[in-house]
Amino acid sequence: MKQRLLSSLATGVLLLGAAPSWSAPPNCLASTGSFASTTPILLADAGTTNSPLAVAGLSPYLYTARVSVNIRHSAGADLDVTLISPAGTRVALTTDNGGVLDDVFAGTTWADSALVPTTDATYVNLVPQPLLVPEEALGALVGETPNGTWTLEIVDDTAGNIGDLLSWSLEIDALPSAPDEVTSTFSNTEALPVPDVATVTSTITTSGLGTSLCGLVVTTDLRSTFSANLDVTLTSPTGATTVLTTDNGAGNDDVFAGTEWRDDAGTPVTDFAYVNLVTATPLVPEGALGHFQDSDPNGTWTLSVTNDLAGDSASLNGWSLALTTCSCVAPEADVALTKTVAPLEVAPGSPAVFTLTATNGGPAPATNVVVTDTLPAGLAYVSNDCGASFAAPTVTWTLPSLANGASAVCHVTVMVNASATNSATISSDQNDPVPANNASATTVLGDVNALEIPTAGTWGLLILGLGLGLAAWTVLRRRG
Repeated sequence: MKQRLLSSLATGVLLLGAAPSWSAPPNCLASTGSFASTTPILLADAGTTNSPLAVAGLSPYLYTARVSVNIRHSAGADLDVTLISPAGTRVALTTDNGGVLDDVFAGTTWADSALVPTTDATYVNLVPQPLLVPEEALGALVGETPNGTWTLEIVDDTAGNIGDLLSWSLEIDALPSAPDEVTSTFSNTEALPVPDVATVTSTITTSGLGTSLCGLVVTTDLRSTFSANLDVTLTSPTGATTVLTTDNGAGNDDVFAGTEWRDDAGTPVTDFAYVNLVTATPLVPEGALGHFQDSDPNGTWTLSVTNDLAGDSASLNGWSLALTTCSCVAPEADVALTKTVAPLEVAPGSPAVFTLTATNGGPAPATNVVVTDTLPAGLAYVSNDCGASFAAPTVTWTLPSLANGASAVCHVTVMVNASATNSATISSDQNDPVPANNASATTVLGDVNALEIPTAGTWGLLILGLGLGLAAWTVLRRRG
C-alpha cells in the first residue's frame, strides 16, 4: 500500500508515495519524490546566487528528473541557470535566453519530455514559459544517486537589471537499482542530396527490441557548406519529435559530418565553439533525446533535414541509431494458501466455518493478492468476516498488498446440505516461485447420522422386554 510521508528538510519538503506521473521500465519498482525550496532569495546583480536543496529518502538510482523555478527578473537573457547534482554534474537549463523581457521564467518547468527547446521558444514580456526542454538534457543525470544536496546556480551576467528567486523544486523518479540494458544499433547509409530551401527525410526501421526505451544515441553524417542553414529533427515510431539542431554551426563547413548526438554529451549544440571542416562531437541536441524515454522503439524512425537558405549545398550521407532498452527482473512473491474447516462433520442444514489463511513467503511484497473460493454443490454461502465479495457460487477475497512474511485470515461461513470438498486458490501480481502451494482443499461431511440419538426399533423393544422379564423371574425365584 502506498504511503504518503511529509518530511521537513533543511531547505525543502519531500512528498513520497504519490503515484509516478511517468512510466518505469517493465518490472521495475519505482518511487517518485517532490522537493521544494520556498525561501525567496534576492539575485546578485552581475553575480552568482546559489540555492541549495536537500533530497533524502529516494531509491539510489535516478531515472528521470524535472525542475521547476519561479524566477522574476527584468531581463531573461541576463541569466544563466544551472542545476548541480550531489555528484557535481552540471546541467545548463538556460543561458542567455529570453531577451530583455521580464519574468519569462516565473513559473517554468524544465523537462526532457517537453516539446519546446529553451533556445527556440518565443518569449513574450511578462508571460512565463510553462514547459521547456533545458539547454542540456536532464538525462545526463541518469544513474546518479539522487539523495544529497542539489544546487540551483543562477548567474546574472550583466549589470543593471535585477530580480529574485521566489522558489524552485525538483521532481525525481528513482529505481532501487540499475535496470538491465540491451543496446542495438541500426543504420541507413543511403546518401541523399538536400536541395536549397527544401526538406528531405530518411528512415530507419527497427524491430526485435524491448518495449521500453531508456537510452538513445544518434550519429549523423551531414555535409553542408553553411551548417547554420540546417534544421534537423528526429521522429520516433510513436510520432514524437525532437530537435537535433536549428541554425547552429554558423558558416562553417561539414561540422555535423560524424556528429554523435547524446543527452550526456556535456556541450549543447547551441553553445559549441565550431571550427570549419572540424566535426563537432559529441553534442547535446536542442531537444532532448530523453523525450523518447519509456516509449516503444520498434518501428520506423524518421530523420528530417531542412536546408532553409539558398546558395549552399548540403547532403545527408548516412545516419544511425544506438537504442538502449531497459527492464528489471520481475519481482517474486511466494504466496500460499491453507484451508481448514470446523467442525469436520455436521448434520445436513447445519453451519460450518472454513478458515482461509493467505501468507507471503517473499522475497518481494505481494500486490493485488486474490483468493478465489468457488463453493461446490452441497454448500450454501452464509457470510464472511474479511470483506470478501460473493457472486454465486464464488467468494473472492482481495488484499491490496501482503508484505514479505505477512499473513491474513478470512473466515467463510456456509450451510452444509451435503458432504463436499471445497478448494480455493491464491494469486498475486508477482511471479510465484512455488506455484504448488497456491491451492488448498478440505472436506466437510454432511452426515445424516452425525447428531442422531440412537433409538431401539420393534425387535429391540421386544428383546428389551424379554430381558427385563427374565431378570424379574430370576429375582423372584431367589426369594422363593
